[in-house]
Amino acid sequence: MYDTFVKVEETRWTMRELMLTRSTFKNFPYTRYASDVTFQHSDQPTGNFNEAKKFYSRKHHLYGHKVEVSVLPKGIAINCIAWSPAATSDYNVFLDNVEFHHSAMQKLEGEADLNDEGPAQDRFENDWAILVEKGYQGLQRGFRTIQPKKKARGAPPLSADENRENDRISHDRVIVENFFGRLKSLWGVYSHKWAWDRNTYNMNFRVCLAATNFHVGCNPLRREDGEYYRRHESRLIKIGTYIEEAKKRKREQYRDNRRARLEITPRRTRRRQSGDTLRENNSRNQAAKVVTHPKPRMLFASKKP
Repeated sequence: MYDTFVKVEETRWTMRELMLTRSTFKNFPYTRYASDVTFQHSDQPTGNFNEAKKFYSRKHHLYGHKVEVSVLPKGIAINCIAWSPAATSDYNVFLDNVEFHHSAMQKLEGEADLNDEGPAQDRFENDWAILVEKGYQGLQRGFRTIQPKKKARGAPPLSADENRENDRISHDRVIVENFFGRLKSLWGVYSHKWAWDRNTYNMNFRVCLAATNFHVGCNPLRREDGEYYRRHESRLIKIGTYIEEAKKRKREQYRDNRRARLEITPRRTRRRQSGDTLRENNSRNQAAKVVTHPKPRMLFASKKP
């Protein structure tokens, strides 16, 4: 099913076909597809802390895993990778799927005459560009990626032109969010907490991805799909924040109780010591009050026989 409704779309919709049908991205027509990752909430893994923290998402404050999906401008997915722990950076997730990206970005025979006036065209003459989000910082050194500019820590705010360019990129890249919204609205198993075996996740995800492609073919993506996905992400962040705050309150309560116990213990010790001292003093006083009575004298002498 995955091969029929997903992999075949990658070979069917070449860059020439996208241009001939006017199905390219509006602002970046020389871009082949857009890639992004989606997060799936799951139970905290068993084992030691070092193993569990690999599945912790700082963005969502939850444990889970993520999957990268690549989507054409028509709103059809052409690839997904096996799940990765949530703490894995988007950059490393992309590199785990580098074989597909190298193949899908490469210009086919006969596409050299197509219009390509995008950035980094001189460095990557044989590749089409792809759209990614801010989390993929660093990919531009080895791949022809178009991504929003991220303000560096301590650097001045982005200029008006840079913000405008980021908006243009986000306008085209929103197609991935729309697809994720359609996927999660159709299949509740991927919009709620994953409570099953992780070994079956990839198979089930691919089946739902293929079914979503079929659904998109009959009902094109809409803005409401992206809004649903953003609400879903906001709900996950709220859940994670609530859990973190509850844990924080519990830790503070434990520290307060422990501090109170430590303050009470010296009082009990002093009280016990004062009680022992009082009993010792009472014993000494009682001993001092003891009077030795003399042997009573006989009033009448006994007669000798």
